Amino acid sequence: MYEALEILCRLFKPGAPRLSEQLVRDLHKQYESLYLATDTAGRTTFNAVMEAIVKWVIGLQVQRHGQPTISPLEPDADLCVHILSTGSAHIRWLIELDNKLSKK
Repeated sequence: MYEALEILCRLFKPGAPRLSEQLVRDLHKQYESLYLATDTAGRTTFNAVMEAIVKWVIGLQVQRHGQPTISPLEPDADLCVHILSTGSAHIRWLIELDNKLSKK
């Protein structure tokens, strides 16, 4: 799931070397124009959801790259289900944002 989000984000931001906190923050800036004209609650919600994606990326980077072992431990099944569910939701939403931005 992490790799799928990484590939997608790099398509949205050509030249980005990898999925990172900064890449998601750059996408946040890119897409926030879609919410500037909306009400305060809409902007607040948008900002909170983008921050949740940042936290998801940070957490999975630790799982994927931050373990001090040759053979990293996999998360338990319940956490894997959550990662897959939230990751797929993030991917669907970011595609929708990119499509909206392309139509502007």
